[in-house]
Amino acid sequence: MKRHSKLLSLVLSLAMLMAFAMPIMAAPPDDGSITITAPASLGLAAGDFKAYQLFTVKTISPNGANTAIIYELVPAVAPFLAQTSQQGKYGAAAGVAPTPAQFLTWLQGQTSDSAAMIALAKELTIWNETAEAITAIPAAQIDDNTVKFGNTTRLALGYYLVTGAGQYTDDTDDPKHANDSNGGVHDGKVFSRSMLFSIPRFNTTGNVLEYDVGCTLKADAPQIDKQVWYHGDQDPNTKTPADGGTWTNETDVNIGNTVYFKLESKVPDMTGYETYQFIVHDYMSKGLTFDDSGATAYDKVKVTIGGVTVNGTNLGGLTYTVTTNTSDAGLTGEYEDGTYIKIEFDRTKFVNLDKDDPIVITYSAELNEEAIIGNPGNPNKVKLQYSNNPNKTGTGTTAETPEHEVRVHTFKLEIFKFTGSQVALPGAQFELRVGSKTGAKVSVVPDGSGVAGRYRLVTSEDVAADALLAPGSKKITTTLVSGADGKIIIKGLDAGTYFLEETLPPPGYNGLVGGWVTNIVIARNSDKTTPGGGYSMTIEGEPENTVNVENNTGGLLPGTGGIGTYIFYGIGIAMAILLAAAFIIYRRRKTLGALDAA
Repeated sequence: MKRHSKLLSLVLSLAMLMAFAMPIMAAPPDDGSITITAPASLGLAAGDFKAYQLFTVKTISPNGANTAIIYELVPAVAPFLAQTSQQGKYGAAAGVAPTPAQFLTWLQGQTSDSAAMIALAKELTIWNETAEAITAIPAAQIDDNTVKFGNTTRLALGYYLVTGAGQYTDDTDDPKHANDSNGGVHDGKVFSRSMLFSIPRFNTTGNVLEYDVGCTLKADAPQIDKQVWYHGDQDPNTKTPADGGTWTNETDVNIGNTVYFKLESKVPDMTGYETYQFIVHDYMSKGLTFDDSGATAYDKVKVTIGGVTVNGTNLGGLTYTVTTNTSDAGLTGEYEDGTYIKIEFDRTKFVNLDKDDPIVITYSAELNEEAIIGNPGNPNKVKLQYSNNPNKTGTGTTAETPEHEVRVHTFKLEIFKFTGSQVALPGAQFELRVGSKTGAKVSVVPDGSGVAGRYRLVTSEDVAADALLAPGSKKITTTLVSGADGKIIIKGLDAGTYFLEETLPPPGYNGLVGGWVTNIVIARNSDKTTPGGGYSMTIEGEPENTVNVENNTGGLLPGTGGIGTYIFYGIGIAMAILLAAAFIIYRRRKTLGALDAA
């Protein structure tokens, strides 16, 4: 008996050792979390996010990839499945509402980004907003770009529908967005398409359950970049962007020149949208006249998408309209009395475009007689209105990008004609040439002030009006005549180099030395914030604000020189030579006479 007792004790001891040596099978977690993250351009706020539980988990039977999970439908979701609109869906026969088991089987057979799953999430969201059936679970704020469900109070296991939105901000470090209003923050939030999550879910290898799940916010917002063409050293009267130059935030041109604008965007991610609104709102100050001479919208405004020109027959029949008026609310301040331009795409066709295809919109305007001279320039701004909620039906709601602004500069040249101690000389005539003494003459008309000697450059309207006038009454001229105050002021000049020729001095006065003032350089400053400034002028390399031209009367040597100077010099030299010769002859004769007397 003692031997059997010892044997039994040994067996029990070995059994206990084996039991302790075997791994302890931990029970699976009974809760989890959902974390939503977003890129830096999309700020998240916990208050914008809600989670709604659709199924609860009753039991989990761990078995690797064959783990069995038993779910139970949340009672509040049953009315959704019972709707007539759900009959024949999710594995149910036609005309029959799906059972919870059929709905679950269908749900488990989908991927999170499948079209059917996206459509289900949208239907659930719209239904729940109306029915207010499922209790919402709030999120917690982690940081500016992260929110989390189950951060402190963990989420019960099950299937969840998650809704949310983000606040989009343009990258203002990008020079194209340096002028964005409101710090680059979009007006209105961008809603994510609704997302479905299961806790737990299998990892990517399909054999391990994850209880802390998450994703990147599935929301997208378009941006719009606006730039204006800068011609550089090219002649803006004859050149276009096709000839080179650069696109930038500022340019300078003559009054009467064409100003070219370019907008750039991309086709956004429109997954989940039935239609998509993409509307461009453009505002021009009164110094810019929109070129709407084209017969159709496609002529007034050119659009390419993915490198293809939109003409209403390609890209799935996509069309757009262009409308203008002068009564939009945005035409205030610097834009008062300006022009509002609206470019709107067909929302039912736009939604079918390919994500990330580049959108390029170009159009032009003329700098007119109302142009602001110098600083701050003539502004043109744009914003984009776009759909922002894929969970809505019909046209849905919209958000707007910040306003992006570009400016067009033009300058003036002042000439003062005088004699003696700043005594004004009226009636002097000049011509101004561009670039060199043989460059094109600047054509002008009176500026409308009624003051003699005040001019501006010519617009297309001036050309059309002048064509109707008799030869002796035409207003366009290249002759600049000083007014009673001795001044000539020319408004609307591009930055550049100019040469001034005095073609006729006032009666009784001599002209300029050589007839020219050369190398008058107008330059746009890098600091364009000084009121009334924004540009500088040099004459023969010396900083000046005014071209001062002095003349003296015809009986005197011209104070500034001229051909008369050389005539007087020549006569003086000739007289000196004659006097010297006479003196030499006189001395020689006197010497010879003295010798003869001796």
